[in-house]
Amino acid sequence: MTTESATTALETTSRREHDVDAVVIGLGSAGEQVSKRLARAGWSVVGFEPGRVGGICPFVACVPSKALLHDANAGSTWEDAVRRRDELVDHREDDEHADALTETGVTLVREAAELVEPQVVQSENHRVEARHVVIATGARPIRPDVEGIGRNSVWTNADALSTE
Repeated sequence: MTTESATTALETTSRREHDVDAVVIGLGSAGEQVSKRLARAGWSVVGFEPGRVGGICPFVACVPSKALLHDANAGSTWEDAVRRRDELVDHREDDEHADALTETGVTLVREAAELVEPQVVQSENHRVEARHVVIATGARPIRPDVEGIGRNSVWTNADALSTE
């Protein structure tokens, strides 16, 4: 593509009508932060998240793992470490994250969404056209399909960090 045709494509795109400036699909830690920054910069932003805003870190990854490691280093018993871990993450709701997001002006849609056309995102109940689309869906753990390994002998982070 020549520089001239690239410029023409950008100009054509910028002249289209859009519902919002940006759509963010996935509001884990990365999607949450980019949504807030765009909204603070004055952009109209819609964020789609079917799970917890803030991702897994505060709930079943970073926070509980650090709590367990801290207590292991401090010589705590397993029971005490589990009790402390649960106190830190027992809320396991994303209200703080969701409220902080919407307070910056982001419209939160608690549905899974997908890019269905260039610059068009659709969920079960919403279709949004945006000048920019950010896909921040993160990753999901998988259990390896290895002969001889039973389903219960391999834990995901959620299994390991929520067990008694």
